[in-house]
Amino acid sequence: MNFLFVKTLIFSFLIVNSLSAQFEEPLDCIDGSESLSYQGQLGGYALSSEGTMNVLMVFCQFPDDNYDINNSYWVKGQPPANMSEWVNQTWTSNPIEGSLTHYFNAMSFDDFKFIGKTVSVISPNSRQWYLDEGWRRGDIHKEIIEELDQTWDFAEFDNWDLDSAYIHTNQPDGIVEMIIMVWRNIALEFPQSQGSGINIALNMSNFGSLGGSEFTVDNGSRTIKSGFWPNGSEPGGSGITVTNLLAHKSIRHTLHEFAHYLMGDNSYHTGNGFWGMLRDWAAKSQVANSFERYRLGELTKLKNH
Repeated sequence: MNFLFVKTLIFSFLIVNSLSAQFEEPLDCIDGSESLSYQGQLGGYALSSEGTMNVLMVFCQFPDDNYDINNSYWVKGQPPANMSEWVNQTWTSNPIEGSLTHYFNAMSFDDFKFIGKTVSVISPNSRQWYLDEGWRRGDIHKEIIEELDQTWDFAEFDNWDLDSAYIHTNQPDGIVEMIIMVWRNIALEFPQSQGSGINIALNMSNFGSLGGSEFTVDNGSRTIKSGFWPNGSEPGGSGITVTNLLAHKSIRHTLHEFAHYLMGDNSYHTGNGFWGMLRDWAAKSQVANSFERYRLGELTKLKNH
């Protein structure tokens, strides 16, 4: 039996065990009804499914977060305990086990090289301040990213040019590819009705977008796109939103939201309880299913091995 195939099967079982969650939540991730129907194209839809993808992962928390504040997975006021284990900064065929680099190595037979950097931040203002001021998810993300822009160079996260859906050139285009905003907690310490109200008011949930309006970094030389949908050769999004990491403690929501950039909109959700990167909810595995791997051209790579 092909060694790479065996390696993938073993990794599948590891993912099943490592991505278990304490609770499940619906994943209706893409705003709007616009959709590009699948017509047989292979490869990544809004981002390339091969080559190197360099991302910025921002682990966020509110200063007034009071949910399970001493939990060792992510103690309030500190970075997550495993922050350095989420992604490799440089690509390797022997990545951090269970990392996003490891996942995409296994799913793509080392053809999609997912690397990145991580940073931990506390939002400049409290939830109550944002509520009082009418700020929403996109406004908060913009504030955090602009604060990072004072010390970070975003050029390293601009390496791809979208020619059209499924067609990508490995060269900068002045638009940042991917910023992953991962929140410790939004409002889990409140009664459900109150917490839901806070989430709605802040427009916080798991999304394949950053929200709000686009803005620039690096002294105006690069753009952060706030939505999702590409418009011809113009990318529509530069990132995703993942909430309540302290509750689900896994990479699966991050994988799901990122996979929309590879696969497309909510119509590619694989349904309740099915495996797949874009499974809907109640799934215990995030292993890419056969259709997803066909769509991304990975089965052709398996055949060639």
